[in-house]
Amino acid sequence: MYMAKKMKRKRETEKERIEREERLAKKRAKKLARNIAKRAAAEAVKPIVNKRVGDRVREEIKDVDLEDLSAEVFEDPSLWWEEFNKLDWTCELELFYATFEKAGTEEFWEKLEPFEAVTEVFHRSTLAKRVEDGVKLLETLKEQRPEQYMEYFQYYDCDLLYHYAPMHEDERIDEIVGHFEKEPTRDVDKLFEVLDLLRIYGRADGLDRLSTASYHRLKCSDQVVPSGDDELSHLSIFCSIRKYVASPNYGTKEAEEEFYRELEARDFWKYWTKEAADERLRMIVLALRGETGRDLRRDDFLISDDCCRENVFLLGMAFVRYLYTEKSIEWVTGDLFRELALDYFARVSAQSERGVEFYFSFSKESLDRYLLGFFGFLSLSDAKGMAVLKAMEHFTYFLHEKGIYNDQELKEVKRAIQEFKKPIGKMYEEKSWKYGFLERWE
Repeated sequence: MYMAKKMKRKRETEKERIEREERLAKKRAKKLARNIAKRAAAEAVKPIVNKRVGDRVREEIKDVDLEDLSAEVFEDPSLWWEEFNKLDWTCELELFYATFEKAGTEEFWEKLEPFEAVTEVFHRSTLAKRVEDGVKLLETLKEQRPEQYMEYFQYYDCDLLYHYAPMHEDERIDEIVGHFEKEPTRDVDKLFEVLDLLRIYGRADGLDRLSTASYHRLKCSDQVVPSGDDELSHLSIFCSIRKYVASPNYGTKEAEEEFYRELEARDFWKYWTKEAADERLRMIVLALRGETGRDLRRDDFLISDDCCRENVFLLGMAFVRYLYTEKSIEWVTGDLFRELALDYFARVSAQSERGVEFYFSFSKESLDRYLLGFFGFLSLSDAKGMAVLKAMEHFTYFLHEKGIYNDQELKEVKRAIQEFKKPIGKMYEEKSWKYGFLERWE
């Protein structure tokens, strides 16, 4: 983070920061449980079928003819749900399309409350490896019943973004960003899920718009924890810096003045003294431009060294530049990789035994725990977790190229990554529709 509000308080240790964030995460998990209760219930409905009547139910499903349904089904929501609960997911789809055609009254749709049904059908389309059918249903709902769609847009839009982002569907993606940009307070957890996806897919313009709008709406709100506020601030400021350092007009008076105006509007100078903020900005820009004139070595990352934290920060920025120039990875995706890799090493260094001096000491067990933190039942950061191994792979190769890692240390990390790729690969097979970015990175 660049200008974290926490800097005004007593400086906390890495261990204290991690413990504080874990406490906040537990509180957040309780909120998440309430927010997604309907969705979890919808996804759990169909698998629990009484085995003794399962065959009979499946036989009944085969005989269902939607053309023979009474008109009352499209007038009485309770009758509609009775029919819906008899069907398999492909027939559920047909029932929805028949309902779009035959049930036109606002009163019917308001009483129907189709969220659970829509979510169930979409979920089952992903399990059947036919996500396109689920996407078509969401798009039809948005077109035919926009009020019902927008009531739960944060859930529907997230599912659509997972599908559209790897396909570079710019108009669709911009529409989703626009929904959250207009109402970032609707669901903060889903907002951050969208921001993660925009970073993963290198959607810098959308990330710039959404993080900046959300920061200004939420910076004085109790709907976001301090670390979330800091993240929004960081994303907005990084997008501004990215535009400047990559601009063909970099260094000109006009570009610099516009850059400073933008940073001022994004509260860059609000929480530090101007001198400290100016120096931090200068070092960030030089690092991203590759013009620091410093060649960091292994000895610069001894935990006992007072300059260690600052050196880690500068190395992180140099890593973002390396990814852009050497690996053609967009700045905002590189910044995500930086965050993931450095967050892992911050946790390891905070929990290291005394006598471990090297900041970038690797531990397979710690990486295991770090990965698990992204994949809990209530977690909405699983896509971010899927990016951890690629971030670690790039970062440790970078350390090796810089002479900060030796051959044996790189070999140890590579071996661990290969081992963790097996369970990650199984997760990808189960939900490949969500993790298309992994194919792009191979």
